[in-house]
Amino acid sequence: MISKTERDRINIQRLIIEAPKQEDIRFNPKEEFSEPEFESILSWLDLNKYTGANTIYPNAAYQLAVLFPDRKQDLKLDTKAMEIVFGYVGATLGGWENLRALQNVKMLFPKFFGEIPYETDPNIQESIKDMREEPWDGEMVLAAAALKIVYPKRFEEIGLTIEDYKKLKKQFEGYFASNSLWASLRIMFPEVPKNQFQTVDQLKEKKRSLLHTSKDFTSMWGWERYLNDAYELAILTADKLEIDENGIKIIPKTVTFEDKDMLPQPEARKF
Repeated sequence: MISKTERDRINIQRLIIEAPKQEDIRFNPKEEFSEPEFESILSWLDLNKYTGANTIYPNAAYQLAVLFPDRKQDLKLDTKAMEIVFGYVGATLGGWENLRALQNVKMLFPKFFGEIPYETDPNIQESIKDMREEPWDGEMVLAAAALKIVYPKRFEEIGLTIEDYKKLKKQFEGYFASNSLWASLRIMFPEVPKNQFQTVDQLKEKKRSLLHTSKDFTSMWGWERYLNDAYELAILTADKLEIDENGIKIIPKTVTFEDKDMLPQPEARKF
């Protein structure tokens, strides 16, 4: 039996075994991009505003605005930027990519989105509906995700269900679908937990690949590939996605009392 004196001398700290620290699979842009890298991206983006292809600037600016919503002012969205972003809309009329162009406008220039004199091909909505009964092709998956961001009500009218999610997921797993398709599926069904799209190990591997492989290509292709991969991974690993009148938002998780009850608890030594 332990005497009162011996009990008083017991070091409680030694009786606690801390739970192993778990790897965070979320892609947090603020942690993964250094300030010099962010400045380098801005310089590359500004260069493409004047010399790049008309598709690079609007898409990259959109992705950067989603990844860093609190630094949107650093993009310098001036008259030239507006000219390129709206020009991309006009250049893609009649195809599903027009939704992607409108998605850029909604995120970068939300005040002007309602002033666009035309919207995307109304048949695209019917095409997405029809594709539910057939093997989906990649373009329709991308189109459906963009439609949800650009016109949420029109997307809801399609009436996709959890059964459609299961069907698509099964197809993706059988054809080694790209990150773009998985990210689009997550946007279409944000209510489904992120670990139901891909396993934790798969998401960890995607994150490692991005951090250790994609950056190697920045000297060859600029930041286009890395930004695209980072955007898709941030969507895939986000705790919560929210879509409103200004586009898509990645919501950081706030730990609540309920969450704390679910966290790994320290293990007490038995003696």
